[in-house]
Amino acid sequence: MFKTARTLLLYTLEPVHIGAATGARGVDLPQTRDAWDDEPILPFSALRGMLADVCDPALRAVLLGAPSPGPRGVISPADARPVLFPVPSVAAGFAWITSPRWLARVSEPPDGVEVGPGQVVICQDSALDLRSGHGEGRVALAGTLFAARRDDTAFQGLRRWVSDILPDPDALGRRLAVVSDDECGRLLEHGMERRHRIRVEEGTVAPRALWSVEAIPRDAVFAAPLLAASPKLWDAAVRPQTAEKALERLREFLDRAEWVTIGGEITVGWGRCLARLC
Repeated sequence: MFKTARTLLLYTLEPVHIGAATGARGVDLPQTRDAWDDEPILPFSALRGMLADVCDPALRAVLLGAPSPGPRGVISPADARPVLFPVPSVAAGFAWITSPRWLARVSEPPDGVEVGPGQVVICQDSALDLRSGHGEGRVALAGTLFAARRDDTAFQGLRRWVSDILPDPDALGRRLAVVSDDECGRLLEHGMERRHRIRVEEGTVAPRALWSVEAIPRDAVFAAPLLAASPKLWDAAVRPQTAEKALERLREFLDRAEWVTIGGEITVGWGRCLARLC
């Protein structure tokens, strides 16, 4: 039985690709998505492998599990889902979009965060407003124009959660935009990374060797619950004393790592992320 839980935050420094067996949109190698809402996800199995890479070998089996037969690991990650996602913005290059449902993944949504179709909530110091404070605000995201309302209270909880993982925490207020749940799903499609690849043989392009890859772009923030059980099944000489101490040891390993890698395409520079346990 699980005793406690923490939240794992991931910030993508480079595109991340974790492939799915099938997918639409004409992509040969699609990104894994949730079957219910079609959002890109980082599956728990990929997170487990990423965490195993940073763990001390002496505690790796205790925290994340040993090959069968044997007791299961103390810590079980769930799938990571988006909290902030970069999309093109006319005024600021890119914006981080989120929605009331996404905010609930890391904190309770503030009262009064109601965003209707064609609307967006931005901070007082936002750089996304096309009119720069003159008259009614307008924000252009991924080629769509939204009516903007300025309200700092919507972001107070989010700042406390993600400021430690962002390379530039001050950029959050300038780039953050809360859109409706329906608009968020549509807009993130414009932020997905899609690249075409070729295979070279003897210095020339191989015939019929063109394919496309879909990936989560850099500057995205994902969150995953980490559930911890009691370590009593393990030998007392090697196990942490409690589930809370097991999570604390994992946090130490993550803080010690400069960055982590996850997913495929690592040989071409993809998959590098920052990881923090909150």
